[in-house]
Amino acid sequence: MTLGTLKCTTLEDDDSNSITVATLTSLNTDKASLAGATFTGDITLNAQEELRLADSDSSNHVALKAPATVASNVTLTFPATAGSNTQVLSTNGSGVLSWVDNPDTDTVFSVAAEHTYTAGQRGEITSVDISSGAIDINFDLSNNFIVIVDEEIDDIDYSNITEGQTGSIFFQYSGAHAVGGWDAATRWAGGTGGTDNAPTFTATSGQVDRVDYIITRDQAAAGGNLRVQMVATLNYAD
Repeated sequence: MTLGTLKCTTLEDDDSNSITVATLTSLNTDKASLAGATFTGDITLNAQEELRLADSDSSNHVALKAPATVASNVTLTFPATAGSNTQVLSTNGSGVLSWVDNPDTDTVFSVAAEHTYTAGQRGEITSVDISSGAIDINFDLSNNFIVIVDEEIDDIDYSNITEGQTGSIFFQYSGAHAVGGWDAATRWAGGTGGTDNAPTFTATSGQVDRVDYIITRDQAAAGGNLRVQMVATLNYAD
């Protein structure tokens, strides 16, 4: 027998009492509800598809996306707590993440705070080339510099001079070449500027002269001219 369709607005019993009719919807257990779902297995988004977390009006989103190529499966296991203020996520190298103090925050390495180091701290020694007898000491590049003196130097210029910087400049001689022509901002003890009262450098092949410096200002007024005060220690064996 073929069953038809029963249509009605109200069902009543023999006493004219309304009978509540429940509407049953067949559920597909293989589909997730748009209103929310709980997954009990792994979820795979193929071909670099994104997991998107939308903002309050769904106009923009934050997304998670895999790189174009993954040599082997990577699983990141997050910590069980939310961590503390200023902490950052750190990995153990196997994908297990944990919260650690951030060494780059101002609360750890503020330039306005004192610090105690428990290991050696080092500054690189940056090479400076000679060009037609001239060199430029760019103080933005380093605190310490070395010049291989393989020709005479008669013009020493400075750039990016900043008050308070200190360091050393090494002149390592590859031949008997003189060193001079100091920048006008240079100050030697007892001199008035530039080459005035500068020492006579060794200029001996196989020897090294060292100049220690500190950048300060003259005493004319606050915000006066920058000066590079020099002290030379000469004739070290290479």
